[in-house]
Amino acid sequence: MIAILTAAVAGCGSDSISGPSLLPVASSPAAASSIAKSSFPPKTLAAFLAFAATGDASQVTQVASTTVGLATCPQPSVDVIVSSGLSDRMLAADLSAFFVQEGFTNNQCGAVVFAYHSESDYQANQNNGFTAGRVITTANGSQLNLEVDTGAATAEQSEFDFNF
Repeated sequence: MIAILTAAVAGCGSDSISGPSLLPVASSPAAASSIAKSSFPPKTLAAFLAFAATGDASQVTQVASTTVGLATCPQPSVDVIVSSGLSDRMLAADLSAFFVQEGFTNNQCGAVVFAYHSESDYQANQNNGFTAGRVITTANGSQLNLEVDTGAATAEQSEFDFNF
């Protein structure tokens, strides 16, 4: 059984780069396991939300944020730190949970979360791309493309993407 938390939508015109969103929450470990097995890799927004519900956003620590893009359509860009001990799939789930919790799936302008393994890793690589993983949405006509990658920017270990 999945409970869904409903909150306000963070839209394009919002000055804030974060906000609440729709986040399915697994009501039991068995439900989380079932979601994880049936939803990977996600091919729809609903499947992505279910996959994100298997992650733990509290395992993601924000270290910096900026807003890029047009003033009329801001695109949040957030740098985070994650544990280096996570499997690729668990890292993808935790980053996805953070992305959903921050309301970025609702930003029609796009958004990105770049992940690093430590503060020193972030300091050394912040201008070179992510080292642990990323979640990004980009405008693709009237749809958004969502992409989740884990691994270094030049040697991705796991990736999935879809339009919604």
